[in-house]
Amino acid sequence: MATNFIVGARILDHCREGFTSISPLIGELATSSTIYRWKDKLMEKGWLETDGKDRYRTTSQGLLQLQVTATESPKGLSPIYPPLERVPTAQHKAVIELVIAAVIARKYDLRSDRHPAFILAGPTLTWKTSTALFLCYMLGLDPAKQTVNLSAESGYPFGCEKPRQARSRTSVSC
Repeated sequence: MATNFIVGARILDHCREGFTSISPLIGELATSSTIYRWKDKLMEKGWLETDGKDRYRTTSQGLLQLQVTATESPKGLSPIYPPLERVPTAQHKAVIELVIAAVIARKYDLRSDRHPAFILAGPTLTWKTSTALFLCYMLGLDPAKQTVNLSAESGYPFGCEKPRQARSRTSVSC
């Protein structure tokens, strides 16, 4: 229906016992215009019905939808950033969402002693570089500055300065 179905679900839950006014939800849940806009959407779908006296009741279809919504797994950031739907696995999506949380934590200095960092490791062709590129493009960062190809760093500890003669033989420098 919409990415913010929380308002609709609360209205359906409020009206599940029988005909009742939705006015108590105004201010507590959302503004009156938002509540009544959602009421209209729910009635259009057939999930809410009225008795003609400004009282509403959740229909059996609405109760079914409420049950489906309650048992549905969380969607994460996908409703906000639709390209996340194209990420190949739930594990990759979880890593991307954790990195986004780390970026937010770093931006707002939630911890002064440490900054979160991520290293993706695994066999060839398991979407490690693609995850890093995806994050860079999602956050508007330059992939050349933000990602390090560790296979090009072999033989030297990560983060350490390479000897000058080795630096001239490799295309990636620290």
